[in-house]
Amino acid sequence: MVEASLTGRFWQGELPVSEGRQVVAALLAGDRSALPTAGTFLRHHESDAARLDQTFGRVSAQVRHAMRSRAGHDATTLDSDVLAAAGHDAPVDRLLTLLASCDSDACDALLAASYRLRFEDAPRSWRLAEAARVLASELCAQHDDPPSRERLGRAWSELGRARRIVSDLTGAQEALTRAQEALRQGLGDPLAESLLWERWALLRWDQGNSRGAHAAIDRSIRICRELHDDHLVGCALINKAQFSSQDGDATAAIALLSRASRLIDAQREPRAVHAVLHNLAVHLLDAGREQDAAQHLPALRRLVDEVGSRDDRVDHVWLEGKVALATQHPWAAAEHLALARQQIVGRENAIDLGIVTLELAVAQAMLGEVATARELGFEAEGILRAAGLELEATAARLLAGSTGELQATLQDLLVQVVAWSRQPGSAGR
Repeated sequence: MVEASLTGRFWQGELPVSEGRQVVAALLAGDRSALPTAGTFLRHHESDAARLDQTFGRVSAQVRHAMRSRAGHDATTLDSDVLAAAGHDAPVDRLLTLLASCDSDACDALLAASYRLRFEDAPRSWRLAEAARVLASELCAQHDDPPSRERLGRAWSELGRARRIVSDLTGAQEALTRAQEALRQGLGDPLAESLLWERWALLRWDQGNSRGAHAAIDRSIRICRELHDDHLVGCALINKAQFSSQDGDATAAIALLSRASRLIDAQREPRAVHAVLHNLAVHLLDAGREQDAAQHLPALRRLVDEVGSRDDRVDHVWLEGKVALATQHPWAAAEHLALARQQIVGRENAIDLGIVTLELAVAQAMLGEVATARELGFEAEGILRAAGLELEATAARLLAGSTGELQATLQDLLVQVVAWSRQPGSAGR
């Protein structure tokens, strides 16, 4: 139960962000004492959108739906309608006809659902974001005011994220540019601006522009610091660490993730804790600190069960196999790598499949399974050479063409080669 004085101060705009999150937690848990009357709520929820976003962070849209539901509005039905509509094969421009209503609440529901599904179902997330953009454009045409333009900017921003995830980089750049234009004419919400710069950073990285990626993520971090929001700073540091690692600076990545782990609020966004620990273990392994990486595995097992997506679970099994291989536990390595390989086949990612196959071949060689190791080595060589990974392909060839005695001699070298290879997909946000 939330104290009445706390709730009252929140709705008057006098509550600090840190205390405001207590109201957030109560709202999402269904505590009706956290709400004013439905009438008071309806007067506040649109005009205070920027303050709610600052308090609630990236889950602001979900919180607003929870508020509506607790206040007597059928947000649950609306969310169900949104997800059901996204499951149809109708074109995006006709998806909205499947909803019972097309208003600002529906637009927020579309955006919230798109963000929620970003890891579980990227194509469906894209459809929801595209529908939100269409609806936000229609609403902005009807009410050309700052709140409507702000909503349109958030919709374009979400669509830019979704397009990047499905590898439409040109479309993503167009969407983020449109988001920037709309937000400039909106309410001036710094949180929306921070999230937009983070999405620009990820797009710049995917475009091969490392300098642009670092500049954009630094700008996002600077805005979060101006908001005195340590949690959002920590979340942005996850991406900066990933850029540093892929630039070849594992030491910087480890330092950034260590800082992020002290800033992230586990109650506010538990999946961010998983992302930090997973990526930290990956980079520690990459830096040759296998025992330090292994220390994070127990906590990661719990987190992946609680908040992980299907891909997160596959990547975790793969990480367990890598750590076992690096710490000379071939039985555990072979078991985990075989399980990971079964799932990675379905990803249609040749690099991942080639690397995990090579790692499994090394584990089998360590177990003395010469014939199995050779067979996997031949398979890995073909995949890796086709993917342009010549070093790894050569290692696979050596393994495939060697006798049992030579395999034993090559084991240490091969373990080093696979340690240099691409690490299991770092957990993104």
